[in-house]
Amino acid sequence: MYISWYHSLLIVTAIFHLVASIKEQKTMPPPGKLVNINGRNMHLYLKGEGELTIVLDHSLGGIEGYFLIDELVKKGLNKVTIKQLKPYLCKSI
Repeated sequence: MYISWYHSLLIVTAIFHLVASIKEQKTMPPPGKLVNINGRNMHLYLKGEGELTIVLDHSLGGIEGYFLIDELVKKGLNKVTIKQLKPYLCKSI
């Protein structure tokens, strides 16, 4: 069976990505904490103090909120929490 060079490159790239992802999971824990709610782990990241709480739902694994959170709490009037059912770049739960 003949495997072309681009199929070989695809396989090598997939293996490299898998190894890099596993290594990253071990060395870079997600910010925030895991909270058990009704038998499911939820990743929560809370920042800021104030009366108003803004909740960012990142169920699809987006990371934009982590860049946005500092702007939302800048004036000290808001608390911002980011919630995810399955943490991005985190070991499976």
